[in-house]
Amino acid sequence: MDCLMTELINILTKPELHLPRKYDDFSGKYFNLFLKNDLWKGFYTLTAESNFFSSDEQWKINQLISSIEHAVEAYLNGYPADAYKMISEGLAAIKNDLFELSNYLIEFDRDLSLYRMRVGSNHKIEATGMFHIPFELRGKAGTQRYSIPGLPSLYLGSSTYICWEELSRPDLNIVNTSLFKSTRRLLYIHFGYPPNIFAELVQRKYNGTNRDSIINIIKQYIMLWPLIAACSVKVKNRADSFKPEYIVPQLLLQWITKQTELDGVCYFSVNVEHTVDNIELNQNFVFPVKHVKEEGFCRKLAASFELTDSVPWQIFQIENTGRIFVGEPNFHRKTKLSDNLQTYDFTAFGFLEKYLQDCTLRSIKF
Repeated sequence: MDCLMTELINILTKPELHLPRKYDDFSGKYFNLFLKNDLWKGFYTLTAESNFFSSDEQWKINQLISSIEHAVEAYLNGYPADAYKMISEGLAAIKNDLFELSNYLIEFDRDLSLYRMRVGSNHKIEATGMFHIPFELRGKAGTQRYSIPGLPSLYLGSSTYICWEELSRPDLNIVNTSLFKSTRRLLYIHFGYPPNIFAELVQRKYNGTNRDSIINIIKQYIMLWPLIAACSVKVKNRADSFKPEYIVPQLLLQWITKQTELDGVCYFSVNVEHTVDNIELNQNFVFPVKHVKEEGFCRKLAASFELTDSVPWQIFQIENTGRIFVGEPNFHRKTKLSDNLQTYDFTAFGFLEKYLQDCTLRSIKF
């Protein structure tokens, strides 16, 4: 690698850009002060001193940061409509970079298998019960990191393990899991890689002939870092009804619902530790409904996925007893569920995914 690429990659691995971040690391009282005085501080210094960005690129960075700060302040002052308008201005400035970076990363997601886990029963749930909340029950659509209260969305994970983690590790004896497969190429905002992991991935993609494109992708990631960071802050008070850490991702999801070409967002979990070997296990996906009606399901989402009926954990254990892994395991996917690093395919979650791959996929009627 040449000096420019090395220096750009070094920026991605700096502690100042490490994600996810903790709001409780900051002694200030208000979330908007955390953004200004903690989150942006090291980033401003790194980008200003680097001289790698043109005046136009620096303007985009400043516009994005300013729009996020003003949007959060407006939201905290009780003006959510103004907050959306402000962040939309920042997103408009970086929209092309956002789409280009996401398209590049989506190419890593070929033949994607996604999963959904539900808690509360050891009996099979039909496929419709594993899809998004039907419109007639939209009152149950609560607040998530990426959500609009009252608007159903489809929440999926890149592994059964991350579904379990996102549900705060419930008793596996009362969970149901379904496999989802997309029926077309999906386009989504891709925040699936923390900076240090992204740096390792692009280094692996570098082959000596794609220098300019790789440099461009790295610069786009750094330019978008303020948005990724503002969407990746760990919740300080999980029991609170209002979580300021959700302001920016919720505004972003609202913007996504208005972009006809976008299906949703992919983001790395803030609840687990990430490495190059496990990052593809640790990603979440949110697909908001795009066609609203009085009851039933969104026709666009229903046409975009096939899924299995759920498999209760107990049924999986009974039917999987004594089975051995058939096929070629992916030894590159590693996870650390206890003190030991394990090949993911040989864990109970890996065997569950293998079991689900053999189940019948069904379409959702809308």
